[in-house]
Amino acid sequence: MSINFVEGASVTPGQILGKASDIYEIGDGVAVRGTKMIAVLKGKAFIKDNEKTNKKEVFVTRDGQKSLGIAIDDDVITRVQKIKNDTIFVDIIVVNGNPISIPLAGVIKRKDVREKEVDKLRIQDCFIPGDIVKAKVASYGDSRRI
Repeated sequence: MSINFVEGASVTPGQILGKASDIYEIGDGVAVRGTKMIAVLKGKAFIKDNEKTNKKEVFVTRDGQKSLGIAIDDDVITRVQKIKNDTIFVDIIVVNGNPISIPLAGVIKRKDVREKEVDKLRIQDCFIPGDIVKAKVASYGDSRRI
């Protein structure tokens, strides 16, 4: 097994939980970054057997009221990594004023940059790699990017 935590251990956003593999199913509070499973919530990490899929589900439960998990409308600070067509690829480095140890992958879509005249907007004129951008979480996207 390639798990880096003891069941019930406290974890923080960005903390590496283990190596992602076919035997693990990603549960609530966990994301895959490259080949690693990482926590996206402050809480406690657990593993349970999923009898339907014959996999072990890795998940994080929220820790009290003040969770550092990423939720819709949270304020984040990001660093632009690359720009492609109508999408800005960013690393989320701060959530609600709290730095995270391992950046989480995110994207900013052209339609979310401004409210009016979106069709006239040229992404390349607004952002360059390395820019620091303050944003609000609009959606969770897919399992790889927020």
